[in-house]
Amino acid sequence: PSKAERAFENAKILLQKGFNTPRPIAYIEITRNGLIDQMYFICEFTDFQPLNVINEISADRSLPLLLEIAQHTFRLHQNNIYHIDYSSGNILFRNTNDKYEIALIDNNRMKFGALTFEKGIRNFVRLDLPVDHLTLIAKEYSRLWNVDEKIGIQLLFRYKGNYSRRRLRKKSLKKVLSDFKTLRVWAK
Repeated sequence: PSKAERAFENAKILLQKGFNTPRPIAYIEITRNGLIDQMYFICEFTDFQPLNVINEISADRSLPLLLEIAQHTFRLHQNNIYHIDYSSGNILFRNTNDKYEIALIDNNRMKFGALTFEKGIRNFVRLDLPVDHLTLIAKEYSRLWNVDEKIGIQLLFRYKGNYSRRRLRKKSLKKVLSDFKTLRVWAK
């Protein structure tokens, strides 16, 4: 299935299991010579904000949001849902009557199946949050799994370090390849 179709189907699954995501309306695939040339996923508008604006929220208001993120993630995992691109831009929130609601977007890359604690805690590595925010999330997520919080914190930061190093290597390699391509064009 195309990315658009996967986003459409995964949004339906999330909604069926009781999780917020913009309601899917349709997906469109435009083919050329039998191959998908363009694709579009259409969904309802949402007034939720991306998690990456959390730094603009006061500390006393961000604490309940961070706890809700950990609890929401735990519920996802208990429902055998693993969002592969679980990043600060793909987790949305809204505050209604002093209670935070969470919604997910960019749902085209998800896996379904039983998760271990280690796999679950690894889901937080793409979150672009300060260390104290990630520590709080790791503590709450560990508590929900009945795992010692020190183990959760240690695992999260080990996985986050590995993820960051891989991203840096990939970025460096892209730069080298880009410089090489530029050099080749210049040499001609």
